Amino acid sequence: MKKIFDIFRFGITGAGIGSIITTIYLYFMAGGICKTKDFAVWITASAVIGILTMLIYSDKLNLIVATLIHFVFSFVIVFSASLICGYGSNAIEIIKNILPIFLIIYLVIYIAFFLISKLNEKKINNSLKEKNSN
Repeated sequence: MKKIFDIFRFGITGAGIGSIITTIYLYFMAGGICKTKDFAVWITASAVIGILTMLIYSDKLNLIVATLIHFVFSFVIVFSASLICGYGSNAIEIIKNILPIFLIIYLVIYIAFFLISKLNEKKINNSLKEKNSN
């Protein structure tokens, strides 16, 4: 049951992050015009990427391997979503259109989550030190 809850939690987190990014991107790049299909495709893709993020928290893979797998599969998901939404006439055009923005968004999110994790680690360590000193 915990595994199902974790999948759901990661999926919802991914969809939440994806909805914010999609809204911002569409506002600046498409003038706020959005097809329902496009929004649904991106929210679904974001949820799948969110579930895929569980790899990074796995004890079975080191962080570098997990990140590489996550990065590659995330790009495949974004490429597939772009293909479904018709963001290019062929694979090369789609890759040229999405790669720069994908790299920027991926790096920003990755760095943000990394920093949040480090802050949480620091809080936990400080709490443990306080508890052990008493």
